[in-house]
Amino acid sequence: MHGRKHHFYIGLLIVITSVINVFIFSSAWSKVAGHTGTRTFTGGMLAATSSAPIVDDVLPTSTPATSTVLAVKKHGVNFNPVKILHFGDAMFDRGVRKNIDNGVDPFSSLRSVDIMSDYAIRMLNLEGPITAIRREVCQQKELNFQFPTTTALLLRDANFTGVTMANNHMLDCNQEGLDESVRYIKDAGLFVTGYPTTARTWVDMTMENGTSVAIVGVDATIGAMPLDGIPQLIADLKRTHDIVLVTVHWGDEYALRANATQKALAHTWIDAGADVIIGNHPHVVENVENYKGHAIFYALGNFIFDQIGVKENEGMGVGMTLYSGSAEFMIYPYTITHATPTFLSPLEANKWCAGYLGVMPNISPDGCTFSLTTEE
Repeated sequence: MHGRKHHFYIGLLIVITSVINVFIFSSAWSKVAGHTGTRTFTGGMLAATSSAPIVDDVLPTSTPATSTVLAVKKHGVNFNPVKILHFGDAMFDRGVRKNIDNGVDPFSSLRSVDIMSDYAIRMLNLEGPITAIRREVCQQKELNFQFPTTTALLLRDANFTGVTMANNHMLDCNQEGLDESVRYIKDAGLFVTGYPTTARTWVDMTMENGTSVAIVGVDATIGAMPLDGIPQLIADLKRTHDIVLVTVHWGDEYALRANATQKALAHTWIDAGADVIIGNHPHVVENVENYKGHAIFYALGNFIFDQIGVKENEGMGVGMTLYSGSAEFMIYPYTITHATPTFLSPLEANKWCAGYLGVMPNISPDGCTFSLTTEE
């Protein structure tokens, strides 16, 4: 009798504990997911802007609810298409700073080709902090960047909607410089992703057409951000978002092809639920890969930079239109002269793209465009 009563109380305790855990999990998920109604912002660092398709301005305090299985389940089977434009490394110190001080507009060619208005999300890799901190207070190393406090306004005036700061220079002026950068970027009305903690390394937004997008910024160069939790983060975001874009800093500088580590990370992230991966850091253009119908651009090359060398002074922007189950891509190649990009003419661009895309396996380009269909 005593044994049966003992087992009864144990069973009752298990039931009560399970109910409590379900309640806690449900509450946490509802706070994190936040996909009730049309006001949607669940993570990362985000600032509202009149032109960007952003609804809320909230800093997260936790990551999305996690599970132990990387089983991808889309937020919506069908969604309205979203157009995103991504450029590579942009540095506003050294020779670029001098140019700007002398009245040179680094975005003059970009304005003349008028491609920005075709895309709802327009971003680049911001290769350093925006800060008024004295240089002697920042890290004392060979390459230490410090951008003028007007940089975010310059980006806004060039019609950008956001940046990633996930790179090896985001902590050049330590944590204070990073936090100051975020304030300048937000005050300019831009979104920012890539804060070096898993809980704050992503940003999300709901487009005017109702499609939900999460942009994950990852730095895989200096170890400021743990990488082991990124696949699960992507999988969790994919459960609540139609599109997950990963923008990553990685690879070997000046290498023209991705290394084995880049490929392994990219394949893992695609398998976890990423729709497209955009890479930077090598300062040259690297190969693009079609992996299971998803595009991996391993490196876009420099965009605004004052380096020397032929390959260091050419790059490309990637425009993408993401649909349910497919995507269309447009390459915008340019050359860089005196740290300022100049976009190629249509004829020159097609020739450049033929040499770049034409040698990529499993990609059938039409000039500077190609399409992919996601493998089931």
